[in-house]
Amino acid sequence: MARGDHRTSRLGAPGDRPRLPEIHMREKPFYCSLCPYQMSNDSTKRHHCPHIGNKPYSCPYCPFRASHSSKIQCHLRTHTGEKPYACHLCPSRFAKKGNLKTHIRTHTGEKPYACPHCQYCCAHKSDLKKHMVVHMR
Repeated sequence: MARGDHRTSRLGAPGDRPRLPEIHMREKPFYCSLCPYQMSNDSTKRHHCPHIGNKPYSCPYCPFRASHSSKIQCHLRTHTGEKPYACHLCPSRFAKKGNLKTHIRTHTGEKPYACPHCQYCCAHKSDLKKHMVVHMR
């Protein structure tokens, strides 16, 4: 690929995600009083946990505490070594879904992060931050 080419291919067709509009486009009449977050149901108690510092979930192996059970489940993988997210293109496995998504870009060549000042594009947000130093000189 020539320098400056920007690939924006998505993984999977929009038809592969039928629930997307249902989940993301529905009315959200409930508002957080501490931030701009909006909710479709009155789950403000659960949402407010990070704001007020309430972390009821604790790791049995270390002092880590979390405001949501999903955060603890993900954290526990650092102790257990579980890697439930497998790349369908190579043998790599990941503990976090986001890490798999980022890894797949190595296979697809997708470079979603574009410099607003030049033609530079990259696959990782951290690479774009490093690149931006060039324009600060």
